Order: sequence, then C-alpha cells, then structure tokens
Amino acid sequence: QRLGMDAREPLARLREEAEVALRRVGPGEWLVRLLLSRGEPGGQPTRVVLVEPLVPPAEEVYLRGVSVELHPHPGGTLGPKTLAYLPHLLARDQARSRGAEEVIFLDEDGYLGQGSTCNVLLARKGKLIAPAPAGGRAGVTRRFLLEVAPALGWTVEVRGIRPEELGEGAELMLCSTIREVMPVVRAGGRVVGSGSPGATARGLREVLRRGGW
Repeated sequence: QRLGMDAREPLARLREEAEVALRRVGPGEWLVRLLLSRGEPGGQPTRVVLVEPLVPPAEEVYLRGVSVELHPHPGGTLGPKTLAYLPHLLARDQARSRGAEEVIFLDEDGYLGQGSTCNVLLARKGKLIAPAPAGGRAGVTRRFLLEVAPALGWTVEVRGIRPEELGEGAELMLCSTIREVMPVVRAGGRVVGSGSPGATARGLREVLRRGGW
C-alpha cells in the first residue's frame, strides 16, 4: 500500500510459485527470495522467485563471535523493505575491510537500530530486548524469536537500546534467516558483555535449528 501496489493476490501466488520452484530444484537447503515490482501501469505487480543454494556462515563464527561497527544510519528514516539498500551494503563492506563482520546503524537519537541485512537483539537481566523497528523493518527471524522467548523464560521488551547497555552482563546478537542467531562480542571498538559468545545466543539458535520454524 505504501508503494501504491495492490499486492494481495500476488502475495498468495508467490507462495505457490515458491513451492513449485523448490520442488523443481529438489532436496537440499535453499535460499528463496521473493520480489514484487510495480509492473506495468494499471496492471498487477510483477512477481519474481529466486532460488539459490543456502550458504550459511561457517560454524567457527558462532564459536568466536563477531565484531560490529556502530554508524549513524546513512539514509535517514527507514521505509518499506526494498532493494534500495546500497548504502547499507557499502557501509557493511567498509566495516569488513577493517576486520568487522557487520555494521549496526544508530538512529537520530543514538539508539541501536538494525544491521545492514539483519535485526538486532539484546539479552540483559532476564530480558530479551529488541529495538523498535523503524519503518516496519522487522524480520521474520526476529519476530519468531520474540514470540518464543516468554516460553523460554525471557521477558520481552521492544524499546530503544543505548550503546552503553552493552557492558557487563549483556549479550548482543544479530538475527536473520541466513545468520540465524549470531553472537556479537565487540561493538564500536568496545567489548560486549564478557567478550565471548553467551548461552542466550546459543540457546536461541538451537531453538531455530530444532525446527521451530
């Protein structure tokens, strides 16, 4: 609606077409990207289903954790999730050239927002905290983890997260369909929590891996 598209029928058809595509490629782990464009003027949106082999991060990354850089968001307020995220990817690539795995963008008030292609979660004092998603960019992995967290004994909060909260007793995590739940051990040059991957990230990833999807 925000982009001027009537996507109700195309969304239902995308699910069917994705299932057909997966049957064609056969068994295995696959990454499916579903795209909608505005299509011809006055017509239905154009549907695109992309299927490619899933290449997850190496297991050693989860054992050692990753470093992230903190940056002001390059494009102002976030809008709908579109393919126009080149500034996000450039910031991530620059961070990787300096030895970091990812970049976490800060909003105009200095609160943690999201990564270039992932969401952020913070575990602290029995709470699982998620930044309020600007523009509605809340990933499906984030949503699932927040839904199951209470059954795992966590109190869920959705609010702003200050970088100062990443000190002792904190676990910062990146989450996405491909990354699952990845522990962050350094952020903005500072140690997060104990400086080692914690039990929360490991436990939440196991929930996903047990087929919680």
